[in-house]
Amino acid sequence: TAVLVETNRVVIDRVDSLGLYAVEIPTNRYILRESMFIDLAQAPRRPEATASGIYILALKGPASEVWMEALERLGVRVEFFVPNYAYVSRIPSDSLFAVASSPFVMAVLPWIPEYALSHEVKQLAGPTALRAYPFPDSTAEDVISSLPRDEVVDVVWDDHGIMYTELVGDRATALLLAESPDIYLVDVAHEAVASVANDQAR
Repeated sequence: TAVLVETNRVVIDRVDSLGLYAVEIPTNRYILRESMFIDLAQAPRRPEATASGIYILALKGPASEVWMEALERLGVRVEFFVPNYAYVSRIPSDSLFAVASSPFVMAVLPWIPEYALSHEVKQLAGPTALRAYPFPDSTAEDVISSLPRDEVVDVVWDDHGIMYTELVGDRATALLLAESPDIYLVDVAHEAVASVANDQAR
């Protein structure tokens, strides 16, 4: 499991002394999504439009009010924060190049299903209880339509006011869920609540 934190050389040396692995990386080159390090240097200079319209929008530093207002004028709808200085966002296809060319934007990456799978789901060897969390603007009907047809499920709200659906499935089921443009995260049932609540709070 990877953890991305702002730190210094002293802390890194201490982590190494404990037998763990720590690496110092430029904060504006890599982002972390569900234990996946994404190298922004590999991002295309001119991103191609996706059918879902969902992207990871990486900024060159902490988001300012001026930057966010400029993105809003271009029709960008921010969904979730992604460490570091990035956001899962919906971007209209006719604004995509203008967004990617903005002076404060580091990169625009297409959202892929793998980004929606938690580290625990990727390690699954068999069926287990899964939770699928939709984007905030998705409806219960959207979520149900994303699920395998032979599954009978309920869409419920947890104590944090976050909508999810729970079902039993394996890694293939999780990937099927992750391919939906309405699903933001697929996790094992006992791991999901804290990370989703944290993302939505940001």
